[in-house]
Amino acid sequence: MAISLLKRFLCMWFRKAPLILIPICLTIYVQAQSCLPIDSAFQRSSLRGCLLAFTDSTNSRNVSDLDLNRFYPVQRPNFGTDGLAHWLTFTCENTTANPKHLVVEVDIVYADEMSFYVLADSKVIQKIEHDSWRVPIWKRTIQSRYFAFPLDIQPHQHVRVYIHGQEHSGTLLMPVTVWDKAAFETYALTQTIAFATPAATLLILALASLVLFLFFPNVIWIFYAVHAVGTAIYTLNIEGFMAHYAPAPLNQIKGYAIGVSTSWIANLLFTQHFVYKRLTKPVNWIVAINYGVVAVQSIWLLYLLIMPFKGNSASVALWMTGLTASFIFCCLLICLGRGSREARFYLVAITPFLLSILIRVLASANVITTQSWHYYARYYTPLFEIIVLGVGAIRQLIRERETTLIQLDNAQKEIISAQETERRRLAQDLHDDIGTSLIALRGKLPADSPDAQHLLDQIITDVRAVSHNLMPDELATLGLTVAVAEAARRLQEASHIRLFFVSAGEVVALSQAAELAAYRAVLELLHNVVRHSKATEAVVQLVYHPDGLNITIEDNGQGFPIKKGDKPGGIGLKSVASRTEWLGGKMAIDSSGAGTTIRLDIPYESRTS
Repeated sequence: MAISLLKRFLCMWFRKAPLILIPICLTIYVQAQSCLPIDSAFQRSSLRGCLLAFTDSTNSRNVSDLDLNRFYPVQRPNFGTDGLAHWLTFTCENTTANPKHLVVEVDIVYADEMSFYVLADSKVIQKIEHDSWRVPIWKRTIQSRYFAFPLDIQPHQHVRVYIHGQEHSGTLLMPVTVWDKAAFETYALTQTIAFATPAATLLILALASLVLFLFFPNVIWIFYAVHAVGTAIYTLNIEGFMAHYAPAPLNQIKGYAIGVSTSWIANLLFTQHFVYKRLTKPVNWIVAINYGVVAVQSIWLLYLLIMPFKGNSASVALWMTGLTASFIFCCLLICLGRGSREARFYLVAITPFLLSILIRVLASANVITTQSWHYYARYYTPLFEIIVLGVGAIRQLIRERETTLIQLDNAQKEIISAQETERRRLAQDLHDDIGTSLIALRGKLPADSPDAQHLLDQIITDVRAVSHNLMPDELATLGLTVAVAEAARRLQEASHIRLFFVSAGEVVALSQAAELAAYRAVLELLHNVVRHSKATEAVVQLVYHPDGLNITIEDNGQGFPIKKGDKPGGIGLKSVASRTEWLGGKMAIDSSGAGTTIRLDIPYESRTS
């Protein structure tokens, strides 16, 4: 009988033992594995293999009600968007003979509830309760953008740490790191600089683009600025800067989604002006769909501004980012196939950013494991994109201005050419028709009318002078220097002003068009001296320097008022300035009651050469 009972007891024991021993062994194993030793060389630990988690579905438990048997091991806690209360715990022991000052950091910005408890011998020796993202950074025990709590352990003391977190409107991630206090302070400063730098750079770029818009009005600079500001808002919000220093709704968890949506709207419009509108053959359906995507993003942005940020809003924001980025990428490939230089440039700019988005989408779908460098890529790849796009927009502006200048030069050249053609026609008419008619008229005048004969001879001389000035023969045959000297001689004979001509340096022949333009400018200035200066003497200088021609006209007349930086007001001076600019030169005027000096500096390698 006794043997039978013993056999039955042993059979029941071997059947039930696993059910009894496994939880006990698991508890002993978990507690043994969860202990973190703190030695003298300790700097940091991510609690790999030490961290346990428990989800309180009732949202009612406190630290004294917790049952360690219900905790399970976790590596990088991600509790999703369930809105429940979650607990983390680990133990650590100071193995040194000196007190250790540590910091427990929970790498999350937006949490509605975050509490911290330290237990020694089952008694709470330290606690910080009801911390949240709404608590200003300056009121926190440790002034960190993330949740950070002090952990002071006495020599050879063993403690258990509990962390309680809850988030109602977003994803609750609670990666925990234990730091040596000095190491944490260095790390926090480094991280602040690392994440603030791209945001600050983006804001500077936005300001620079607005300045460019003032000087070169083009709506593309507005889109560029909004794109940069939206990306900066995203960075500052995700990293907790805006949680403590910005107004609502930018200081809330949905602030990053607002920044992203704003950035995408501006990005889509920027792409349209930078790429689509510059195609040789416009693709109308791309423009139409682009406006459609802008409309969808605008509706989403309006929703974010008005409605609360629910648990699935973060996923919607991520998928909208992925779809918008994919649309832009596909459109750029189509434009690249059509030979768009801007599309190629844009693809270089946006490809790293698109890869970082792909990594985030795959990580969100648990296809890949997120690495530490992925985290930095989400901030620096958008910065790279915006910098490269800014360079591209500036290059595009320079090309457009060069094209405009070439068009203006061509137009001005055509105008000058037309003027010269008309001058030749007038000179020919004056010489052949009117001059011949006047000579014929002189032969028919009575011999006893000397006054009429003298007047007619003066008219013939004036007509020949006008005809010669319109088309000087010596300019084409002898060059600019002789033509200017001859013009100065004729004007001296026709006026009461003593005109002196000076030429210095080795004469350099300009192109026919350049010499004609320079001659017209000098002639206009000499006529101004004769008509308006009331001068008694004037000097014309042509100085041939190694790199350019300097023309100076100086008189001792009454001068005229002119302020520094003012443009010439008279039609004649405007004509001279226009011709000088067309020659690639510069015009300077210095005038006072003692006289006027006008200087023209003309390079030999002008646009007309």
